[in-house]
Amino acid sequence: MTDNAAILRLEHLTLGYPGRGDVFRDLGATLRRGELVSLLGANGSGKSTLLKALAGNLRPSSGMVEVEGRNLATLPAMARARLVSIVTTEKGMAGGLTVEELVAMGRYPHTGALGRHTPADRRIIASAIEAVGLTPLADRLTATLSDGERQKAMIARALAQDTPVMLLDEPTAFLDAASRIETLSLLRDLAAEHSRAILLSTHDISPALRLSTRLWLVKPAASANPTPHTPVTDYPLSTLITGTPAELAASSDGLPSLFPGRAVRFSPSTSEYLPL
Repeated sequence: MTDNAAILRLEHLTLGYPGRGDVFRDLGATLRRGELVSLLGANGSGKSTLLKALAGNLRPSSGMVEVEGRNLATLPAMARARLVSIVTTEKGMAGGLTVEELVAMGRYPHTGALGRHTPADRRIIASAIEAVGLTPLADRLTATLSDGERQKAMIARALAQDTPVMLLDEPTAFLDAASRIETLSLLRDLAAEHSRAILLSTHDISPALRLSTRLWLVKPAASANPTPHTPVTDYPLSTLITGTPAELAASSDGLPSLFPGRAVRFSPSTSEYLPL
């Protein structure tokens, strides 16, 4: 794929909170159709702030998040919901719904005020359930599902929303080792087969390196070290480094320096962080 296939662009993006300082300044990056991109970084580095902006839920201080050539900050909520879907790790939601009813909720940006599903909507819902392998469980209450099955149902709901961009916030956080790999493999396949741009934040470094098309690394900015003239803010300044797993494993500015000052080192041979 070429940059011409980019579906989401960050253009000179600066993010922060009033009175509390910038988290990012002047970011530029792209997401392309068919890519699974993993967002990696230390806790508190700004990954959640960036996801909020990519979903259109945090207005940039300057610059823009552009999807299909449209500035998210200028769009109403329903228009944004037709461009970007997001999967969170809220375990308790929608337990009283069946899998089919939960997935059907993803059609809300397309069904109008009455929320009625057409035959086309029902085909999209069934196709999304099939894509994640839950067709035999379509009539099961989501409260009775395993964590891995529930996460697949949430992914199916985002798939039924039929957006070019899908965002996932720690989708493997509550899963066992096998389910984590299965979930990332599923997302890789969905990105390719459904021509979606999928970005997920994760701490599962090793599977992310093996299964992702590209990486976005959130790390301390070079200018983050304070000086006597630097204003004090509540947030450290971070920057974004992008590239393929192989590129960022080999670069001193990439994975080897993702956790500065911590007692770990990156091992390119095992694609994981090890004790010093």
